[in-house]
Amino acid sequence: MSVKQPEAMLQIIELFQEDIEMVSQCILLPREEAISHIVTEILSFIQAGDST
Repeated sequence: MSVKQPEAMLQIIELFQEDIEMVSQCILLPREEAISHIVTEILSFIQAGDST
């Protein structure tokens, strides 16, 4: 997936939104910060896979 496909990335985040929110409750950070960190890691993982 390319960075040029922001709609696709948003769809992936939306697909996993419930899971992200559930996992964020287990992280010892404020909820919004935990969700932001999870989303950032998912996008980094996707972009790293795209460059191989």
